[in-house]
Amino acid sequence: NDSEAAVANSLPSSADSAAQTSASDILSQNDLLPSATNAGVNAASAAGSVGLGDGGGKLGGKSDVPSVKTSVFGIEGEGTRFLYVFDCSESMNGYEKRPLLAAKSELLQSLESLGPVHQFQIIFYNDTPYPFGGLSGPPKLFTGEKLPKLEAQKFVRNRPASGGTEHSEAMRMAIGMQPDVIFFLTDAETAPGSRDLENLYERANRIGVTIHTIQFGTGAGARSRSWLKALAHATRGEFRYVDVTQLP
Repeated sequence: NDSEAAVANSLPSSADSAAQTSASDILSQNDLLPSATNAGVNAASAAGSVGLGDGGGKLGGKSDVPSVKTSVFGIEGEGTRFLYVFDCSESMNGYEKRPLLAAKSELLQSLESLGPVHQFQIIFYNDTPYPFGGLSGPPKLFTGEKLPKLEAQKFVRNRPASGGTEHSEAMRMAIGMQPDVIFFLTDAETAPGSRDLENLYERANRIGVTIHTIQFGTGAGARSRSWLKALAHATRGEFRYVDVTQLP
């Protein structure tokens, strides 16, 4: 169709040779982390600047687009537009990089469950956000067609973990794209400032986005006063605590 043709024209030709690759194939491999040759890629490359600028979907709000359910670490979200905001700070490399690998694995499985009429965006972040599609312009939602999903899989696989953690800018970027659901994952216990948190609550509730939060930590049991639990509660979402010492 015209939409798929437009996406195909915006992708590198190398994607054609990978057309038969699926997320399950990638998940079965052990190379979710970047190779040594990719570890030093520049910021634009790491953010997924792969010529996808015209692949952003324009489906937002269409009543004839069927909802889909997808999950991350057992939390199920339902809608047509999904944002994945995942921490990629240096601390995600702990415990033999199991937190980063587990987060990528869950993200890829969720992405695979989306249909061609659904939309998504992936924002990795540390001190700064790295949206899929790059930083050359405002980030867009992409359709769940085969070619954008293949490029998204590469983007996820090649994202290293480094640097510190700054939540607010990545979350404001995500909310600004007006998704139905945001899956927000971090291992940082430190919360944004109270003003930033109030701003996130206000923005999210204004557009009706549901924010599901996943907190990585060490030890058995969730932090009873976690700011991530409060953020989920304030936006009609669910909270999940994951003990990284128990990750396979």
